[in-house]
Amino acid sequence: MALLDLPSDVQECIKDSSLKPSTAEEISTIKDPEKQSKLADLIVKRHLTTMKARQLVKEDDPYYCENSEVLEVRGEIQSFNKAIVALRIAMSKIAVAIEDEEENILIYELLMHHKRVLHDQIDNLMKAKRKYAKNIFRYRRLLNF
Repeated sequence: MALLDLPSDVQECIKDSSLKPSTAEEISTIKDPEKQSKLADLIVKRHLTTMKARQLVKEDDPYYCENSEVLEVRGEIQSFNKAIVALRIAMSKIAVAIEDEEENILIYELLMHHKRVLHDQIDNLMKAKRKYAKNIFRYRRLLNF
């Protein structure tokens, strides 16, 4: 029922599936229809999750400030962080296997090669993460102007 009290532009966003009903429910807690519309527009443009929308609603000023932009980018680069952790775990497991195979030089060298490959992949992912974060900030600033 709260969704029916939202401004018509917000209801249109729900109808065309650019805004989830659960996210719109978060917006409905704001009493000012103008703020509801602006916040809905922001959520749609930035493809924010319901959790991010909830955070913005809880803020005193629901307009996207620099701090919340930093938090959003940190959330976006979590996939990089997860991949880096997974590769580090794999590299440490290979290191344990290497210790067990010091006597067999062929297996030892093969495992060392794969350990170096994983190390290079970690480096590449870390560089890509930094580049992504840098470019996404630049891109978002262009959108705001």
